[in-house]
Amino acid sequence: MTRGIVAAMATALAATLLAFVPATKAEAAPVLLSQGKPVTASSEENYGTPATAAVDGNANTRWSSAASDPQWIRVDLGATTRLSQVVLDWETAYGKGYRIELSTNGSTWSTAYQTTTGDGGTDTLNISGEARYVRVYGTARGTGYGFSLWEFKVYGESGGTGGPQLPGGGDLGPNVHVFDPSTPNIQAKLDEVFDQQEASHFGNGRHQFLFKPGTYNNLNAEIGFYTSISGLGLKPDDTTINGDVTVDAGWFNGNATQNFWRSAENLALNPVSGTNRWAVSQAASFRRMHVKGGLNLAPNGYGWASGGYIADSKIDGQVGNYSQQQWYTRESSIGGWSNSVWNQTFSGVEGAPATSFPEPRYTTLQTTPISREKPFLYLDGN
Repeated sequence: MTRGIVAAMATALAATLLAFVPATKAEAAPVLLSQGKPVTASSEENYGTPATAAVDGNANTRWSSAASDPQWIRVDLGATTRLSQVVLDWETAYGKGYRIELSTNGSTWSTAYQTTTGDGGTDTLNISGEARYVRVYGTARGTGYGFSLWEFKVYGESGGTGGPQLPGGGDLGPNVHVFDPSTPNIQAKLDEVFDQQEASHFGNGRHQFLFKPGTYNNLNAEIGFYTSISGLGLKPDDTTINGDVTVDAGWFNGNATQNFWRSAENLALNPVSGTNRWAVSQAASFRRMHVKGGLNLAPNGYGWASGGYIADSKIDGQVGNYSQQQWYTRESSIGGWSNSVWNQTFSGVEGAPATSFPEPRYTTLQTTPISREKPFLYLDGN
């Protein structure tokens, strides 16, 4: 079963289709991995024959080296992947003696193929091994010129995306966690990641939770540093969590002023208590969300919180601002707003309080003069 991911806007995201299937060792048609990838060479004959020409997919451009032995050209596939074939399309200046060498780190090499009797033309070489770097190491020229290749092609497995497999997590990487309603132990995974990220203010962990369309029951997704949670429906209501997506400040003694760097988008929530808590402070967006209840922007105990952002969302109940110092809400619908602290700003928001700055400290625009939306991912098909 093939699963495609399409971007909602015509951006660079639309150039790549992601497949939500695990990488496997099953036989599959080899995929061209080398085209357009970074490439280096021991030398270039002149500016008209650069190393990049050997991996550009154009059979009318070529790389050529200086006229001496040895010479080499190396392509970086971007990640270690399982390889199956190398194709060398030689120009007249071919390699009589050469090796195909593989490396995972760019410094330690193993030989996957070698010959001393090359005769030019097109060499299609079946190889095996795993590598990030693939090198053609020419030991003997077949003519008085250098080594010259029209095309240097490397084929292997890709997990279906046209790119190398990433270790540990298939095509999306080990820290992209994809769920459907039948996935077991979702809450355990949410808790495991939160335990790692709750207080990881300057840590290296980065996590994305992706929920396929459907209904999920009895979940509380506590969102820590460098963590995002998203639904994969075309509309927020396509992916419903009967539960909460929570940010609180227990890690910092009830003070939410450092709850940065996290996000939630494209989900519908039925909060257990009737109100979802999202106590954040800057760089923590809440986009394309439908909260079927209220939304509390303050931490438990009403400690300080300092700034956040809601866009393209619907909050059926009241937004409780409480101790939240400043906030911007755009292109949304809310059931009401509780109070102001320093500055609460609205543009294009149905249900927003009227402008009354400096007291209460509301600044309200009927429309947003200009804005550019963030693209989002959705699952196309089943």
